[in-house]
Amino acid sequence: MSPSTAAPAKLPTAAVADARPSRRLVLAVTGFVLALGLLGYGVQGGFRFGPPEPAPAAVDASESAQARALLAELAERVQVQPDDAEAWTLMARVQADLGDSSASLAAFRRAADLQPRNAQSLADLAEALALGRQGELDAEVEKLVLRAVRLDPSNQKALGLAGAMAFQRGQYPEALVFWERALRDASTPGVREPLQAAISLARERIQGGRPAAAASAAR
Repeated sequence: MSPSTAAPAKLPTAAVADARPSRRLVLAVTGFVLALGLLGYGVQGGFRFGPPEPAPAAVDASESAQARALLAELAERVQVQPDDAEAWTLMARVQADLGDSSASLAAFRRAADLQPRNAQSLADLAEALALGRQGELDAEVEKLVLRAVRLDPSNQKALGLAGAMAFQRGQYPEALVFWERALRDASTPGVREPLQAAISLARERIQGGRPAAAASAAR
């Protein structure tokens, strides 16, 4: 069974002797993957979508004003068209940039409910849940990620999170497969670098904890 179609209980066990990674290492890898998704946002309407700020005050005043104006427009739009999944998604991203993580999560969930077979919506919701839980990849996140990968085996965000889940289980070869697949279509440095860092960690674990370069030199 391929990594993209495996159910949670049927994911293959990694063929390595190492114990499962420490919680600290898992959270570090998850941070790389979440950075991948967050840095992948583009620029729309003159407002830059990026990682949630620790507080609204951290956002530049002019950008904050633009964001709040856009948020007001979107709020009106979803009142008139409550089934507009695109508006809910955009609202979620603006709310995340303004530091309103709970409202952002609710909007991402609404968007995913409206389009349950949209891989990007499922991956966005999974990412929002993981961010709200300090990078914890729990059963709900796992279910969303695996559904997203099944629906779109090339979805970068879903592949990144699927790799993080495999790494969390100590399934380093499977994590490497997911992350290398995600890297294939990664064109910008801000997206490639977190993936490359995660891939390097997976390779180190496969090589028994040694850096990949050192392991190659020892052969």
